Amino acid sequence: MSYEELLSAGAVLPPDVEGAGERAVPLTARTYRHPGLEDRVVVRLVAGELGAAEDLAAGFLGLEQDAEPAVVGLGLRQSLGFPEWVLVHHPEDGHHALGVVPDLERAARQAKSRPKAALDAYLELGQRLAAAVPHFLPTFYEQAGRVFLAEENATYAAQLFTRARKAEAEHGLTVEEERLDAVFLEFALAGALPVKVLSAYGKELAARVSPQEALRRFTRLCLRRTAGGLPPSAQMANDLRRLARAAGQDADRAEQDYLAELLGLPATLRAAAGWWKGHRTALVALAERERRVRGMLLDMLPAGADRELPAMWLQVLEASGATAGLWDGALPAEERPGDGTAGWLERFLTFRERARSWRESTRMPELYPLVERAADRLRAELGASDGALRVRHDIDLIDLLLSLDVPVATPGKGEDLPLMAWAMGEGQRELLLFGADVRFRDAFLRGADRFQNSDQGLRAIRLLAASPGGRPWLAEWVSSVVQQFTAVGLPGLPNALNRLGWLPAEALALAEDDVRAAVGTDLAPVLARTLRAGLFDELGWPAWEEATAALVPKDRVEDVIVADAWPHLVVAGGAQARVIGADGTLLTHDLRLPANDVAGDPGFHHVDGELLVYWNSRKDGLRGYWHSRADRVESLQGSHRTRGTEMDWYRGDFPITLPLPDGGRTTGRGVLHAGDTTLPDERPLLFDGSSYWVWHADSEDQEARGWYEYDPATNERGRMSRPAFLADALRDAPEGSGYAGGRLRPAPTAEPTPACTPVNGLTGLRVVELPDGSRRAEDLAGHTVTVPAQAG
Repeated sequence: MSYEELLSAGAVLPPDVEGAGERAVPLTARTYRHPGLEDRVVVRLVAGELGAAEDLAAGFLGLEQDAEPAVVGLGLRQSLGFPEWVLVHHPEDGHHALGVVPDLERAARQAKSRPKAALDAYLELGQRLAAAVPHFLPTFYEQAGRVFLAEENATYAAQLFTRARKAEAEHGLTVEEERLDAVFLEFALAGALPVKVLSAYGKELAARVSPQEALRRFTRLCLRRTAGGLPPSAQMANDLRRLARAAGQDADRAEQDYLAELLGLPATLRAAAGWWKGHRTALVALAERERRVRGMLLDMLPAGADRELPAMWLQVLEASGATAGLWDGALPAEERPGDGTAGWLERFLTFRERARSWRESTRMPELYPLVERAADRLRAELGASDGALRVRHDIDLIDLLLSLDVPVATPGKGEDLPLMAWAMGEGQRELLLFGADVRFRDAFLRGADRFQNSDQGLRAIRLLAASPGGRPWLAEWVSSVVQQFTAVGLPGLPNALNRLGWLPAEALALAEDDVRAAVGTDLAPVLARTLRAGLFDELGWPAWEEATAALVPKDRVEDVIVADAWPHLVVAGGAQARVIGADGTLLTHDLRLPANDVAGDPGFHHVDGELLVYWNSRKDGLRGYWHSRADRVESLQGSHRTRGTEMDWYRGDFPITLPLPDGGRTTGRGVLHAGDTTLPDERPLLFDGSSYWVWHADSEDQEARGWYEYDPATNERGRMSRPAFLADALRDAPEGSGYAGGRLRPAPTAEPTPACTPVNGLTGLRVVELPDGSRRAEDLAGHTVTVPAQAG
């Protein structure tokens, strides 16, 4: 968690922490004594800036300060609230203010469970105060708003904040500008004030104080709001220009000064695209005026994903002269990017790809002249670090960099090149240098496998066929496609034949001999091979077929809900659930789900013959019952992600649970017994007949992620390891192979089936990726199958 998140959660940070943000203020421990408390000392933790007010409030209660306050940490900034503000500024009304506190606290206790009732109680109290002590109202409503802020109910907090401002106007109350600034900042940083409210505050300031003071206060509020973590708003910038003109100042210069402060704040990067576009002219003028700003612009990139931002940002850099810092090494360090030209280019490419629409080309021709000017710097930096630029999407840029002798990194394992996106627009390069670098061959072929029978796909194929650099690899790909026509079995023949049918003549001409051979293929051997291997439709599971036929209409099998109960499966429709296994149906239960009160799919656990049915209630959270006492619906504790998935969302990759010899079922994070009302979380499990392993991926340390020995009885992890069957996966594999995954669990049957061959009561599979990219799977019985790399 960030420091700001910790503060919002109520944490106290060490006093010497840096970078805690605008909302962090010194927190003091203030000690008091009272004659009625004998030797006991009262200690209050209070923001240092509110210390004097706290002392006065304590004095009103007869407490006397015992020692000088000590700074003990950093806490969350708050304005002086109710009743403290009344005790400090209107001590004569102190007893009246303290008399309201019990009602305030009573309403606060309802804020989480019954927010509307709490809001009504606050409003009723406000009406009573308005008749007798209207000067209480602003701080009273603000304090009530803070209660809702603590419950993350920004809507009600904003309503009460607005009530406070209306009370000031309706009753003609004196406004303390410093206090009001602090309150606006507090509620704005908590996300309770929309920009239009802050904009209105700027107008109110202009009517209440001098133009110069209005400009100063509003500018400070805008800056402190962004320093506190909220991105700046284009509307607030317009308000600032209006206030500057009213104060007789140069609006352009005021805007530039404002931007100079904002550019150093992290939240500025998250400004909306409209904010950057609106300030484009001012950014250019500021960078022309202050040369250090050019380096700041090179070190930053907007965090937005607007498709027009990258091109606009390049225009700002070019117009302001900042791009000189990418190629002119004679400039001072403050005008150049901190991570060098190569670092800037990689950051910019990531930024551009994040903002690019999938309908747009990956090419960015406006970037290429800048790359050509910066080529010397790129070569020097990469040569000194023995590095290479990582370019994943822009194929023309790869070709350009190679032509400039700038090192380009080899594509990562399994990566492909977006050839169809490269073909969009006009002006593609001939790819001579790209096509001559064999490091990009595999990524090219994987990208070609994504070609579709569409205008975009056909255009890409034709452009590559006409490209001197792309043509040889395209010919290789076309040849492999044609050869697949004779290699696939009968089920895959229609797809292979369909692809041959839509490939344009320009592509087929590149592999003319292979095409002629494919056309003359005798299909009889293909049919014979398929029939010998068997058809998938020959496989069946009677219990599954009976369940689906009974639970849902024939044409709605995708609506069936399934949940793991290894080695069994829970299958449910709208009215009934069944637990089925390899030998048939174990349990049938007519569901008792409340009408109109189930959010999402229901979930299921099958433990020691008992079926737990549970769901997310729209009113009461997690609810459920065990089927043997279905009339006893109870509140449950646990994840609100239920263990029930419709078949159209099922991917077969959810964690399984396993039955334990002494009863109960382990989820990898605990044990569930029949009758329990607390549901443990889950994580993937392995079992080798005597020991368990769990997958641990909670750590940010990548090296710490993996399989760990696990004791279900204590729910504790042991050392990192894998079962012997998986640990030995690479023993007989060729050098350069890698472990790609596996599973090991109790077998659902004792006899071999088409799906698995049990060995000692277990079923297992381990997968190894071979050096050529193909994958070899092997089960416990030693049966293996190898899938080519291009098979997906």
